[in-house]
Amino acid sequence: MARYKSYSQAQSLFIPVCFDEQIIPGTFVFAINHIVDNELDLSIFEKKFFNERTGAPAYNPAVLLKIILYAYSLGVISSRKIAWCCNTNVTFMALSGDSRPHYTTIAKFVSSLKEEISALFTRVVVICSMEGLIGEKMFAIDGCKLSSNASKEWSGTRKNLKRKAAKIEKSIDVILEKHQAQDKGSEEVIGMTAKEEKAVENLQKKAEKVNAWLDENEDRIGTRGKPIQSNITDNESAKMATSHGVLQGYTGIAVADDEKQVIVHAEAFGSATEHLYLKEMLEGARDNMRQVDGVKDIFRNSVFTGDTGFHSTEGLAWAESKHLEAYIPDNQFRQRDPRFATADRHKKPIDKRKTVKKAKYFKASEFVYDPEKKKLICPAGNELYVENSNFKDQKGLRGITYAAKKTDCRACDLRSKCIRGKKVEHRHVTIFTNTMRQLDTPVSRMIKRFETPKGRFWYSRRMGTIEPVFGNIRSTLGLDHFTLRGKEKVGIQWKLYAMVHNIGKLAHYAWN
Repeated sequence: MARYKSYSQAQSLFIPVCFDEQIIPGTFVFAINHIVDNELDLSIFEKKFFNERTGAPAYNPAVLLKIILYAYSLGVISSRKIAWCCNTNVTFMALSGDSRPHYTTIAKFVSSLKEEISALFTRVVVICSMEGLIGEKMFAIDGCKLSSNASKEWSGTRKNLKRKAAKIEKSIDVILEKHQAQDKGSEEVIGMTAKEEKAVENLQKKAEKVNAWLDENEDRIGTRGKPIQSNITDNESAKMATSHGVLQGYTGIAVADDEKQVIVHAEAFGSATEHLYLKEMLEGARDNMRQVDGVKDIFRNSVFTGDTGFHSTEGLAWAESKHLEAYIPDNQFRQRDPRFATADRHKKPIDKRKTVKKAKYFKASEFVYDPEKKKLICPAGNELYVENSNFKDQKGLRGITYAAKKTDCRACDLRSKCIRGKKVEHRHVTIFTNTMRQLDTPVSRMIKRFETPKGRFWYSRRMGTIEPVFGNIRSTLGLDHFTLRGKEKVGIQWKLYAMVHNIGKLAHYAWN
């Protein structure tokens, strides 16, 4: 029978550790340590301290910045866990010089980086440029939705939240009435059980929380001027639909260079409407890149690409005014691409037994124009009059809107095939006099420019530029949610995520 050397884990060993030897050249740890000690100007933190003559010494910002960046690179974003790592992990001890800051110190440092984070992030971008990691030929912009430190349960308009508070109060009344009914039916009065008391207490706290918010806040107004859902916990976050369901969170938008996928600008927004932030993001990227050489304007010689989420008339008009060579398609660009002509055959077959047949209504193409009478004739043979001869939609399309007489539609035998809804009195039809290609608008010019071989080429590089950035941040690094609340603090955390990504590029390409 084989014999083995005995071993036991129930023992302790004193091991001499040299912190310098734990920071190995070519590693991510070395990159963080070198950048913070030699490349970043940390004097920007000095104005926060007033302990030159009195007071206890503060933790060095270099120590806090090193351990936070390293922890984020491991997917650890909880301040308590970072503090625990400083007490147990040799690498954290080496980076911090065995300082072991408390978790409250770490949390306060992260959340108070409002003014400093932009300067630190920009400096890392400059270092990436100095090491040749930014080509400045093409930049791609995109966003990813990350959940925040808030629950969907506490979202809604004021009307929804009032209804929620009433429902909670009704639940409390039901429990109390049930208990009172039991007391009346028994000679011996029995008190509420501990479970019932706890349930009533929790419901009362929820009702107080909702009512307190309603007393102090009004509805958030969306881009269309209508109330949108607020959130009691974090009112600057938003409900967003994703491929994995609906989440309460923020959209982290980034602009990346196509050379090594370095992020040149990053901001977080509490809205899923990405096109509202095209101008702000691209101007932020230009300002950051100006720090590289102080003069150069990347708007002049660089190409910008974005997906359909950034397509809007206002955004494209602004891009033209700045003479940007941008390629941002509309949501119908694949339908016009001959390479996607046979795409439907690759889709999963639809089980016709499970589909519900929808009623077919008369299309605008089934209304015939009579050139002699200059009127539109409906399938039932009735004439429609001109209601608006200068109709213009949001995309800039112009046309003529015709309307049927109410008396004709009221008694028409084809009404069920022509009008949706019982409250609609008569049919309206708009006949567009121009197509999008014929109009001379920012949208039409973008479509023409995009559908050239050059436009298709640059757009084909978009996915390989920006999508790996989000894949690295969310999946590889594990930074898939925010722990802070409020746009300002979430923006700090998103920039820290971007800094960790960029430092990883330096560690891999420049100093490896």
